Amino acid sequence: MPQEGFEFIPIRAASLPGVPSWSAFKKLAQLGSGLFEALSCLRRIRPDLVIGFGGFVSVPAVASALVTRVPVLLAEQNVLPGKTNRFFASRAAAVAVSYDESLRYLGRARTVVTGNPVRREIMLCREMSIDERRRIAGELGLSPDRMTVLVFGGSRGAASINRAVLDAVHRLGDRRDLQFLHLTGRDGFESVKERMPETGRTIYRVMPYMDDMHKALALADLAVCRAGATTMSELACCGCPAIMVPYPYAAENHQEYNARLVEREGGAQVILDNVLDGDDLAGRIEMLISDRQELDRMGRAVRSLARDDAAERIADLAEDIIKVFRLN
Repeated sequence: MPQEGFEFIPIRAASLPGVPSWSAFKKLAQLGSGLFEALSCLRRIRPDLVIGFGGFVSVPAVASALVTRVPVLLAEQNVLPGKTNRFFASRAAAVAVSYDESLRYLGRARTVVTGNPVRREIMLCREMSIDERRRIAGELGLSPDRMTVLVFGGSRGAASINRAVLDAVHRLGDRRDLQFLHLTGRDGFESVKERMPETGRTIYRVMPYMDDMHKALALADLAVCRAGATTMSELACCGCPAIMVPYPYAAENHQEYNARLVEREGGAQVILDNVLDGDDLAGRIEMLISDRQELDRMGRAVRSLARDDAAERIADLAEDIIKVFRLN
């Protein structure tokens, strides 16, 4: 945030404790400290609006805003709203959701379907010229003329996806029309490098992470990935079909809710983490890259979930709330 010119104020936060224990007491103490810090911050800044994006990290600021009668706008990126946003929804001025399916979880809250904002660079992926794509392929050591499978699991990676992809690449290693760009995550890079399979004609490029994710998405014909909210929105924005492996330990299994939505729309295939293996993954990749019409159909389906004006919708909603509260 500071690099982008925004003031960043850290505030303590903690998830709500379960059974009574020393750990639970420490969490309550940390939450109490966070509430005090948030109240002090709000008194100093005197904001016209507080926007909460969910998760326990938003509790101190949102709770402090409600106590001090500052209007609150909640933003929910996932199909299944999180516990924090569900708890505060009826008290908020409005809740901005990414998908129509989220509405049924929020009761009588004032909800508006806005979509989930993505960075401008991602939005421009579809408009890249052929020459620009060829230049990016050259930068990454890839061919501009092959089908590209983009594999990623977030900044820390996904060990189960990494293992399955290594096996899949070994099986598909003789395809001259195929290449992989595998972003292993920083934690998984060394272990993947140690197990890198021998490939014949298939290009296999491994990197720990990419800051310029729009470049990877611009080249991708198919993604193999988790089903987090940002991933969902970016794939939709780019019209990139996917094989999704939801993170099994996400709160309330919300990633599977995300993935199943894209699957029902026809934009993804879903493999649960506990049954993921290299043979099945290789078979699915081979089937999809061999059927360009099916990939194009899936791309259109996932693209139908995109809302390119999400940032503007949320900004307009925020301004409307501020105007109403000023009049009152």
